[in-house]
Amino acid sequence: MALNPRFRFGLLGAGVLFVLCGVVALLVVNGRGPAAEGEVAEYPAPPLDPDRTPPEAVRQSWRDAGRRLPLAPAEYSDLTEDDRLQRLWSVLSDPEADAVAKEAAALRLAAYGGPEALARLWQLWQSGQLPASCTWLSDMVRGANGEGAAAAADTPPPSAQTVARAMARAVDASLPLAQRLEAIRQLAAAGTGDALAVLESLCLGTVEAGAALREEAFQGLLTAAPERALAVFGSLSAPSATTDPGLLVAMLEALGDEERAGAAAIALPLLTHPDSEVREEAAWVLLMNADEDPQTAAVLARLRAEEDAAVRSRLYGALGQPGDLAANASSLLDLVRNEEFPSVQIAGLQQLARLAASHPQSPAAQLFDTEAAPALADTAISDAGYSLRTGALIALKAARTPGARTALDRVAREAPDPRIANAAAAP
Repeated sequence: MALNPRFRFGLLGAGVLFVLCGVVALLVVNGRGPAAEGEVAEYPAPPLDPDRTPPEAVRQSWRDAGRRLPLAPAEYSDLTEDDRLQRLWSVLSDPEADAVAKEAAALRLAAYGGPEALARLWQLWQSGQLPASCTWLSDMVRGANGEGAAAAADTPPPSAQTVARAMARAVDASLPLAQRLEAIRQLAAAGTGDALAVLESLCLGTVEAGAALREEAFQGLLTAAPERALAVFGSLSAPSATTDPGLLVAMLEALGDEERAGAAAIALPLLTHPDSEVREEAAWVLLMNADEDPQTAAVLARLRAEEDAAVRSRLYGALGQPGDLAANASSLLDLVRNEEFPSVQIAGLQQLARLAASHPQSPAAQLFDTEAAPALADTAISDAGYSLRTGALIALKAARTPGARTALDRVAREAPDPRIANAAAAP
């Protein structure tokens, strides 16, 4: 099948993370890192459950994530290491720094700053001075040892008076936005019943609050009491609700940060929302929960009706494990054949590759070898878009069929990009 060359959309991997990690590692070794020096890189949470993983492994995993970032942005290059660390601390106290910059600085400090830095970060988190998205700190503290763990453990919980003051500031419309945001984070860290009730009121809009405050309150509630956050989101996303689509998108982004019990069921109805961005983020939530809570039949049904390319790409990723998809293989094949946009088609082919790998004698595997593998090889070798070349390579690596291996051999020989060629040649 020829990959339609008309339009290019950003490629979204379709659930083949085990292959993606290996391919990305090879591409980084061959000269393409995740972000240039000085950029704010995205850093995935380590795939470890702190409740079932030795503490040292959790701590080291988060430190490794932080060490994949430069110690400091490029503008700090002339400073000593101590001065760079001090500059990073200053980012955390800068009222003009946004949440992304503060979280990146916190992760660098946690990775490089030693146990004292971890204890200090934990105190900042409890006092509401770090973004609500810095929930990874609790993993690091749980996995810490020695002085850092002791210092963090000795940090007393906020007093009732502190929580009461935070509750008053969070709902005081006369205060500056920054003060109310800090108060919301303090309430999330406190996690008391009264604190959670205020967060709920802010989320639901029963207390005067703009979008930024409602988003922060939802992130805090999701951190402190996930089940209550899901119930609040259910109210805001009900068909009878008139919630602004932008707020729904922000809340879905928070829900989609990690796998969450109950999130797929609450996101599924939003696949028919009139706003395409809401549908796209709902599909992402389904993708993040596809392994534990697959909605395969419903997602396939939506793929037959969805017209937006970005949404379709994410829906392919939300199809679940190959075992759940095997009974619907013929439907998947028909959908992939008829895709118009190459990035969306590759997202579908990545799912087809997973199905072929798990059912090597199936019609899906035969179709992959006869139709998909040659076209994917062409894309990996000669497409102008790097993301499409990488996506095609990921699909070929995931399939593990004779046709995929033949295609990879060809890519290794013919690809002019050494990153692609070397990754194709690797076992």
